[in-house]
Amino acid sequence: MARMDDVSSVRAGVDARVAAQLEAIGVAQLEAERRGREAAAFLEGAQEVRGEGRDSSGSVRVSVDAAGRLVEVRVDGALDPRFVAAYEQAVADRGARLADVAVDAYGPDSQAARALLEQYGSARERVDEGPSVRGGVLRRPGGSRNPWGKGTL
Repeated sequence: MARMDDVSSVRAGVDARVAAQLEAIGVAQLEAERRGREAAAFLEGAQEVRGEGRDSSGSVRVSVDAAGRLVEVRVDGALDPRFVAAYEQAVADRGARLADVAVDAYGPDSQAARALLEQYGSARERVDEGPSVRGGVLRRPGGSRNPWGKGTL
């Protein structure tokens, strides 16, 4: 009879450990869900953030988005989109040059080089007409997507 009691106590011990593990998993799941809701709320709120700066005379005002990208420039109260266009062109040029550096460093078949080339193109292969720049990113006719996608590295 002692052996049957031993089996019962082992089974009870296993059941208790499994129950404790399931409870821990449940607690971890609830914590992960809470953190996910918090992250989503932060990202949603961050989309609305704008920073503003003015020069000492107050005649120049600059607005940036949450990522620090230039979104508006006003000079003496007048909106001047030329600054934003020049900034976007500079960001795209930087991206194209980084793509060329990635090709040189990692090779044209590396994921990093392919992603940069897809998003920005190559500074070495520029043409006078064709792709346009919006949001600091090269946009080819017909549209192309970043192979890494939003929120991935």
